[in-house]
Amino acid sequence: MHETSHGSNMGGKHNIDDILFIIRAVSVVYGLSGVACTVTGVYTLWYAAPDIEFPFSSGSGVWMGFLTFVTFAMGINVVKGYDTDYPSSSKGKVITFYILVIMDVIFGILHVSFSALGFSYCSSEIRTGWIHCNTEERPRLLLMEGFSIAFGVIVTLLSVAVTIYLSCRRKINILAGIPTEQ
Repeated sequence: MHETSHGSNMGGKHNIDDILFIIRAVSVVYGLSGVACTVTGVYTLWYAAPDIEFPFSSGSGVWMGFLTFVTFAMGINVVKGYDTDYPSSSKGKVITFYILVIMDVIFGILHVSFSALGFSYCSSEIRTGWIHCNTEERPRLLLMEGFSIAFGVIVTLLSVAVTIYLSCRRKINILAGIPTEQ
């Protein structure tokens, strides 16, 4: 393992290889979650057809899956193209990855909210008799919305954890080659 002397905080040295390993691992989870969100989003639109109304019309699973997959691709790009001898050469990619992770938090909250609203609409018509979703596909639509909520929560919590991890002890600065205070 390669220990770096590029910036230490409170006397502790950070191992860039360990940070890159974490980014690689979470990127794989982002990739799998991105595919899962996209698939459930497409099926949600499919089952909500032909008269797609809000919140199903938002297509939140599709755009959440796309953003999460882009985050995966950028994370893998950071890891594969990282130069430990010249970390600041990867500054743009590292900061872009960090911004995408933060966007995943925001979009994840929106996705979970839209999915929960859709789930609520479909399940409330069982009690109230008001029809908000395709009655023939209600069970499948409820299942897809449940999966969408689960995948959205996973992505959101993962993104919060990655944001905290990279922010603590200035790991993002060290990874980007930005000098830190001694």
